Amino acid sequence: MKKITITTATLMAATAAQAQDLTQPIPMGSVLELSFRIFAIVLCMYLVGTFIITIVKLVLDHQLKSRMVDRGFSGSEMSSFFRAGNTVARNTALKWFAVLSGVGFGLMLVTFFQPLGMHSLVIMTFSVAAAFLLYAQFIKRSDT
Repeated sequence: MKKITITTATLMAATAAQAQDLTQPIPMGSVLELSFRIFAIVLCMYLVGTFIITIVKLVLDHQLKSRMVDRGFSGSEMSSFFRAGNTVARNTALKWFAVLSGVGFGLMLVTFFQPLGMHSLVIMTFSVAAAFLLYAQFIKRSDT
């Protein structure tokens, strides 16, 4: 229920942010464009928010583990608090960091190679693919 409320409030806020005094009817193409922009903004906010929450959770878990070690908890007691899902969360956070970094790097390259065209799409594709490749190499090395 909370997710539906938050999603609805976010969509309404994004629509209100685009509010303008229109004296002419909106052409159909601009409605589609406006809808795409709102969707893209909400998606970006969700991805960045999820990334930040995951990083904060990892930092707080690390601090809690450090305090438990300082107070003399045994390994079995600590393992009951922290499951193997922590490595999955860490890998997910690293994956999103790699993807967002790849997108940022790709956008930076696109701004250097104007005008926008098909090569911009190729630059973005290769930068995101390179980010996934670096992520895969990191996971491969950390597993061994």
